[in-house]
Amino acid sequence: GGVVGDLSAFIASTILRGVKFINIPTTLLSQVDSSIGGKTGIDFMNKKNILGTFYQPSLVLIDIDTLKTLNDIEFKSGMGELIKHAFIGSKKLLEMLKLKHPIDEDVIYESLMVKKKIVELDPYDLNVRMYLNFGHTFGHVIELKYNLKHGIAVSYGMIMALKLGLDLKIGKKENLELLYDILNNYNFKIEEYDYHDYLNDIKSDKKNIARILYFILLSDLEQPLRYEIKEEKIEEL
Repeated sequence: GGVVGDLSAFIASTILRGVKFINIPTTLLSQVDSSIGGKTGIDFMNKKNILGTFYQPSLVLIDIDTLKTLNDIEFKSGMGELIKHAFIGSKKLLEMLKLKHPIDEDVIYESLMVKKKIVELDPYDLNVRMYLNFGHTFGHVIELKYNLKHGIAVSYGMIMALKLGLDLKIGKKENLELLYDILNNYNFKIEEYDYHDYLNDIKSDKKNIARILYFILLSDLEQPLRYEIKEEKIEEL
């Protein structure tokens, strides 16, 4: 899973100033997302991924038969990140999900290719890689507050981000409706969280840089954007 992968990669990146490691993800979440990209994140002092390094695996081995061992909650956790990749970078993947495509090699590969393309453009998370944080700013808050599985929290975080965007006159209502449809396709029990209730909590998020908060919103499908809000302006929202 992602936690084991992150911990192993973090140790590999620091011991002897770096030894090689092979990532063998066995959860859907790690197969479609965290197994590639090189981020190693450790939760600390109740903050998500606050410690870490950038360190790429030498090899990633994925066997989808391991997905047969997952319970429903773990499976949906992976689906959250997979759906995120569809919205920010692949209409092809979106079409597959709209048709309730089974989660097979083709779906996993398409999801990974979205992340691969973005990471190669920005390996150290300085610019466009931030688009991968769609759903995460609010998602991290409710994940820690309610002890949710990561990808499930991200799915709710995407709903919150799209609603914030609509209130800021960014994005289209039909994309929010499409997200609901896809979540329903894969039997998510959708929880509604009012993003206004969590704006103060995100001030401690690692994406708070020099008292500026960065939200990833969607102007349209495959068109993520970074929206900046100064900390003192949060009250206006």
